[in-house]
Amino acid sequence: TIATDSRRMVTANVADVDIGNVKLGDPVDFTVNSYPGTNFSGKVTSLPLLGAAGTANPTYAVQVTVDGSGRRLLPGMIANLTIITAQAGNVPVVPNTAIQTTAAGTFVNTLEPGNRIRRVHVQTGISDASSTQILAGLS
Repeated sequence: TIATDSRRMVTANVADVDIGNVKLGDPVDFTVNSYPGTNFSGKVTSLPLLGAAGTANPTYAVQVTVDGSGRRLLPGMIANLTIITAQAGNVPVVPNTAIQTTAAGTFVNTLEPGNRIRRVHVQTGISDASSTQILAGLS
């Protein structure tokens, strides 16, 4: 939700399972429904001490200060945020749906010559909602 004073602020309700990865200064990208196709940015400027009580899945109200381009934002607008807690460039990634985890380890299937499928053990790194970095196992 957008709030305002002399600078624009966004309050993001971060899930209990994600709050441990969020740090002060983390960059944030977000959109608002009022401006389709327009991206805004900011950074995390305040972390809460307590989560919202009384729910099975607590959330934490993280404050984000909007970068200078946010003057069009009005109080009460709903924002959809991505808090960037880690980044890696020029690394192999696979869709999360391609990763298989069993008691024997983590694997992906690769297509070999002759259209043969081979199961390859991999070591994974950082991930987001759609992709996971592969640290070892794929060349």
